Amino acid sequence: AQNAELLDQQAELQELKNEYTFFFEEAPVAYIKISEAGKLLQMNRKAKELLGSQPLKYPFNQILNRADLE
Repeated sequence: AQNAELLDQQAELQELKNEYTFFFEEAPVAYIKISEAGKLLQMNRKAKELLGSQPLKYPFNQILNRADLE
């Protein structure tokens, strides 16, 4: 019984993760996940359209215009 409950909870968590991933990737606006150090961790499709896929190699503050940071 305990094992079945654990399996049900894992399945529910996987479903929630799939929903989050879908909404993140398919959002009509750019979403970017950034670490506290300013490193780009993840971008959705819209962000990749705007910035290209290479910016993940650089700190976020190196991608933006200086004027946008103020």
